[in-house]
Amino acid sequence: MKTPILDFTEKLIFSLKTGQSLTKTLEDYKFNQPLFFTKYKILTQIPTKKLSPDSSITFELSLILRRGLKGLPVLKSLEEYHAKLFQKLDFAIEEQTKKAPLKALLPLFFFQVPSLGLLFFYPLIREFMSKIL
Repeated sequence: MKTPILDFTEKLIFSLKTGQSLTKTLEDYKFNQPLFFTKYKILTQIPTKKLSPDSSITFELSLILRRGLKGLPVLKSLEEYHAKLFQKLDFAIEEQTKKAPLKALLPLFFFQVPSLGLLFFYPLIREFMSKIL
């Protein structure tokens, strides 16, 4: 499963490894994916703001990109960021797969078990009621 930020970092790393400048890569990506920058607020995060976990991911990316736009080397930082992001995504998928069996059993428990209970216990209840009346 890929997220837009994971895809973006992969394209950045590839373009930097092939010798393209960070500025040119960002311009190309902004031209091809204009909604990405507005949705994730890349390069517009305010450093002093208290951030949610999702925005902290984009905040860290924007810090790396700001360093790169100042002329500092960012390839290693981007690779580490990409690995960390991939690890977070892998952990989230693992957590969801751990919850899946329980979520699959809930409809069984709430819909099928009561109806089977009625099927099995109805004759007993009917016989008990006929003896009482």
